[in-house]
Amino acid sequence: MRSSLQILIVTALFSLLATTVRGVSELVIAIRYLQAAGTSHAHLYLYREDGKLLRQLTNDNSGQDSAPIFAPDGTTIVFTREKPNEVHEFWSINPRGTGLKKLNGVPDWYTQTKSSPYFTNLEPEDTGSATPNPEESASPGTTPTPTYKAPDSSVELVLREDPNDEDDQINAPSHGKHYLLRDLKTGSEMAFANIPGFDGAVEILHERQNPEEHFLFSGNLRLVFFEVHLDSSAGDTVQALDLTGPRFVRLSPNWAAPIPTPG
Repeated sequence: MRSSLQILIVTALFSLLATTVRGVSELVIAIRYLQAAGTSHAHLYLYREDGKLLRQLTNDNSGQDSAPIFAPDGTTIVFTREKPNEVHEFWSINPRGTGLKKLNGVPDWYTQTKSSPYFTNLEPEDTGSATPNPEESASPGTTPTPTYKAPDSSVELVLREDPNDEDDQINAPSHGKHYLLRDLKTGSEMAFANIPGFDGAVEILHERQNPEEHFLFSGNLRLVFFEVHLDSSAGDTVQALDLTGPRFVRLSPNWAAPIPTPG
């Protein structure tokens, strides 16, 4: 397996889990592609660690397939099929897409296993990770400026906004131009607007299973993710702020969930 971390970008995510087969990580993902008319259904898809689709595993439209998890030995995948009236069935299938079987009960290991982590801004909560600006917090009636310090204490993100700048009042491109990337060792600062690739930054994403974690540091990767609304047609998108550049990289034409894959 490669030693560097891979990132898979998924734009319609329910849940996933990965396993390693012959030295290559594979991920099973439940995706629900929304249809313009009729009822859309979630099915299972198998991906390679580099994002290549290997095959669709399920195509049943009697319910929604979700929460796929590889068995500990990697030979089968167990998932939940949600049917009308809150009926939940448990099924298994092998990674080749054969051997589909309804289970009489849910395996113990399945209920004890969590799906893979990914970065999101869904269901935001106050995690205490943002530190108020001392000067602003001392002034009555002002909202503290959120700051986020990198795990290695090398840099800090200062998400300040200008109340007199119209771009900072709406979720749209150019919002966040006054956000700062501050080098904690030298004290130098760079406005987001001056970082190559900047389109806009609004909500900072956090790791789903740890809402206090906003940075992805692994190997050579030093990333933090932001969401911004583009327009009524394109919707939202997610950008990665690469701290080693620094530079911004748009991950997808629309909203995306960055998922660190094993290895």
